[in-house]
This record gives sequence, C-alpha cells and structure tokens, in this order.
Amino acid sequence: MGQTPMPDTPEGAATPLTPQRVARYPPPGTRIPGSFRFTHDGQTLYFLLAEDRGTVRSLFREDVATGAREVAARPPTTGAPAETLPREEVLRRERQRIQERGITQYVLAARAHVAVFAYAGDLYLVRPGQEARRLTETASAEIDPQLSPDGRRLAFVRDGEVIVMDLETRQETRLTEGAREGVSHGVAEFIAQEEMDRPSGLWWSPDGARLAYTEVDETGIPIYPIVHQGTREWDVEQHHYPFAGGPNARVRLGVVRLASQRTRWLELSPGNSTLRGKQLICDAHVIRHAAGGQRGSPSARQMYQTAIDKFRAAAQMDPWGCG
Repeated sequence: MGQTPMPDTPEGAATPLTPQRVARYPPPGTRIPGSFRFTHDGQTLYFLLAEDRGTVRSLFREDVATGAREVAARPPTTGAPAETLPREEVLRRERQRIQERGITQYVLAARAHVAVFAYAGDLYLVRPGQEARRLTETASAEIDPQLSPDGRRLAFVRDGEVIVMDLETRQETRLTEGAREGVSHGVAEFIAQEEMDRPSGLWWSPDGARLAYTEVDETGIPIYPIVHQGTREWDVEQHHYPFAGGPNARVRLGVVRLASQRTRWLELSPGNSTLRGKQLICDAHVIRHAAGGQRGSPSARQMYQTAIDKFRAAAQMDPWGCG
C-alpha cells in the first residue's frame, strides 16, 4: 500500500527538526507535577507545577479527601525583569539538575501545617489560608531552609553560618561562628551534593531542641577557576574543586543545643568504642539520621550498626541528648 500523503496545510505539514526544537526545555510531555509531599496527618498533598506552558513553577496544595486544589504560593513579584539567583543557589540547582524556574524547592514541617520556600535568595513562609510571608530581606542569600518538627522555628545558612529564626517574632540566632573563605557550616560539600545525593548539611533533632550540622573545610583543595565568556562582561567562578587523586574536603559533624548554643563534635572513629560506648551509640544514631538512614558506604554503615548492636543497652535515652 502506498503512503497516504500529508495534507498541504499548516496543521498537516511536517514540522522541521530545528536546533531550537531539540534544545527546547522542557521537552514535550514533561510538564508534569513534581516534588510531592504529604502533610504529617496525610490530609493534604503539596506539589510543584507550572500554571502555564512555561517552566515557572508554583506551589500547590490539594485536599486528599475532596480533591480540591489551590495555589498555595506563587513566585514573588519583585518587579525585576527576570528571576535573579545568588551564586550559591545557582550551584545548588545545577548539582541537583533543577532547570525549572519559580518555586523549585520547598520544605514542610514534620508535625505542623507550615511550608517554607526559597526564592531569589530570600525565604518565604506559607500557611493554609494565608498569603506567602517574606521572612528575610538581606544582601546575603539564605539557602537550605529546614523547618523544626513543630513548625515554630526555621534553620538556614547565611554567609556560611547556621541561623535559626523564630517564625512568630522573626528573631534570628546565629548558632555557629568561624566561617571564612573555604570553611562553612551547614552546607553540603561539592562531593556530597554532586556524587552522594545529599544536598543538605543541617538536620533537626526529633524534639527540635538541637541541630546537627556539618563543618566543611576546603582550604586544602586548590582553587580551580571557571571562566564564563558568553556574557557582556567576563565572569570567573572560583571553586575548591576536588579532582580525582587530590585532596578532599575535611568534614566533621556537630550537634548544637539551641538553649546553650554550644556544639559537641561527634566521634567518628570506632577506636574508642570500648571506653566510650554510650557516646558512640549516640553519635552513630545522629550520623545515621543525618545520612538518611542507609546512605553512605557499606563500611560506614557497618561501623555504625556494629556500634548500635554492641551498645544497644546504653541507648535507652534520646541519642541526640548525649554529651
């Protein structure tokens, strides 16, 4: 049988495969919701979705029982011609392969109807039935917001330091100090973000009284410049890039009490297990919590599990309350 000819109309004419079509984002068929999260009671579903045919996403909520859907928050209108992102946020998105615009990430409280999202370097609070409330407006970017389980406080990173904000009063408390070029607190290092699927560097304890965070020291890694020549003025990024065979970042994990603002650095070596069993079991619990339970190398998981098994009797308390 012969092939049926295509009608000689714009609708029936074959569309040329141009470089513009090949490079277009998002590809056809990929404009779908994403980043689904249920509230703690399972009654509400949050997700991100573009309201039109573009890539600018808004935050939606949907009632599970009735299916009623509404926009919880839209990208704030700042009057600028385009969304301006700080360098820190650009790098985080690149490493997580996020190409959409608008609201691209958000967090929910574990036991409250509270959401927070970052946009153009500032943080915004979302509650049911209320307009999104701007929480920060500073020259420095705030990144990696993390809500306390009860939704009353918000932890984030600004200028390499961990900050906690009371959401009712908007009072801020800095919990770390000593950040400088090559040293930061609460931010996942390049290898963790790019290769280990760990974008965050700070975590709340279940009771909301403590925060675990990483201190990353990259001063031993040589600087590698990346030159951008596609703009009107040259731009050079300076990175401590850990090339294969070279030094990696030095990372340690600490737990800070909000009440005292004192940090206890965790023991990572199994050599002290016989003398400091109780402390090691606490440290192992916190490390596994920060690492997402089963992530990490098999040897690390085995070390933590061995400590837990060996000193299970000593763990009859809140492991975050050690020290």
